[in-house]
Amino acid sequence: MALLAIFPDNRVLVAVTSSFVIYILVRKIRARKQLPLPPGPNRLPIIGSVHNIPSEYPWIAFKEMADEQYGDVMYFEALGKPLIILSSAQAAKDLLDRRSSNYSTRPQMIMLKLMGFQWSMSTMAYGDMWSKRRKLFNQHFSPAVIHKYQDLQLQSTHRMLLSLLINPDHFEEHVRCNFGSSIMKAVYGIDVKSMNDPYIHTAEQGLTALAEAAMPGRFWVDVFPWLMYVPSWFPGLEFKNWAAKASVFIRDTARIPWNDTKRAMKQGIARPCVATSLIDDVENGQVEDEVARDVTGIAYAAGADTTTSTLLSFFLAMIHFPDVQRKAQAELDSVIGCDRLPTFSDLKNLPYCAAIVKELTRWMIVAPLSFTHSNDEEDEYKGYRIPKHSMIMVNAWGILHDPNMYPNPSAFQPERYLKGGKLNTEDVLDPEDIAFGFGRRICPGRYFSNAAMFAIVASVLAVFNIESDGPSVPPQQTSSIISHPVHFKCSFKPRSRASEQLIRSVSNH
Repeated sequence: MALLAIFPDNRVLVAVTSSFVIYILVRKIRARKQLPLPPGPNRLPIIGSVHNIPSEYPWIAFKEMADEQYGDVMYFEALGKPLIILSSAQAAKDLLDRRSSNYSTRPQMIMLKLMGFQWSMSTMAYGDMWSKRRKLFNQHFSPAVIHKYQDLQLQSTHRMLLSLLINPDHFEEHVRCNFGSSIMKAVYGIDVKSMNDPYIHTAEQGLTALAEAAMPGRFWVDVFPWLMYVPSWFPGLEFKNWAAKASVFIRDTARIPWNDTKRAMKQGIARPCVATSLIDDVENGQVEDEVARDVTGIAYAAGADTTTSTLLSFFLAMIHFPDVQRKAQAELDSVIGCDRLPTFSDLKNLPYCAAIVKELTRWMIVAPLSFTHSNDEEDEYKGYRIPKHSMIMVNAWGILHDPNMYPNPSAFQPERYLKGGKLNTEDVLDPEDIAFGFGRRICPGRYFSNAAMFAIVASVLAVFNIESDGPSVPPQQTSSIISHPVHFKCSFKPRSRASEQLIRSVSNH
């Protein structure tokens, strides 16, 4: 009322109020510009601190820098591009979870566009295109619906048990085929029985190329976008030919099985699956064909490589920590017995097996530096300025190997998540809160992946003893954006004659 008395004309009041708001915003922006950047290595002219960014196992070096010098928010600059490394769960959650409206996009890499990977919501910029695909994906892979995939996950697991029994030397191939077969059947109704299947081969080639291209700084065109306009015959521009070859596999990963399912529906021979449901929605005008196709494509591409890596880590952990294997088998014997294999209804009675799955997520994390976020607007955190369009990376490996949080972090200890014989994540940070990403970009396929992991861990340990089959070497993982265990050898020996008979009987059903 007092303001109205002073400014009887509402237009004047609005003008004064708007001017005041603008004045406050301008002051905040100027104050933020005067804030220091987060601590980090000294920067040189032009190149910045690119020479301080390690090329091999950067997550290990970043952890050492954070612990010894710079703290949990570090700043690097690579040829003018700001890079922020977050080294604590608190910093990651403060920015990527609590301020997700500003930190939900991805840096747009020219190389991925040249490879034709725009259809993947995992690399897509935050916006309407991403939201449509994410919403549709959640409809088919949320906790409320993944139970409908349990039978086929068990079928794929039982098929893998037989493969390990008959041909254990090729266990890596069996692991890749296991997840590939379950997700292809769930998504497209396609029955995949070996790694030689053309669907799997195409997707594997595309994913291999993607893992290489997604490494920040791997290709100069991501640093100097104008290079994409230089003719491909120019010396040093082999990246264009490389991208063209990779684009064939990346395009076909989404298009070929989608189109094949369409044809099968017209012929009346398609099996009910995610794709048939979405094709019906397309024909009814409820969803766009391109959006539906992209969703089915990312369902395989997003999980195949990551889940395979975790399963191989499981085998590696069992040969290096045999006590864990024996404890899990004792739990399985007491709950399951010897005349059947575990089912999903047994999960609540197998807390040690469930804890193994959680420790696998932590021990040899698949994405050690998580997946890169970017901020739409400049921000301030802990008195530091976060420049607009920074690349934001979380040292997930460093967080999950913090000895203050996980004593003896290099050891594989499922007991970390048990209390009173029950699964407990109240007294320790749940590794899934870090490993599966943050905010609006958290992995939407984590529920399907976790279910597959439980089925395999419990089933394999119920019937096999996993042992080393070569010289003992420390567990190692590759230095890549999607990290895998370095190749190792192991054997799978049936625990008894009854175990072998059980494998053969369930695999024939």
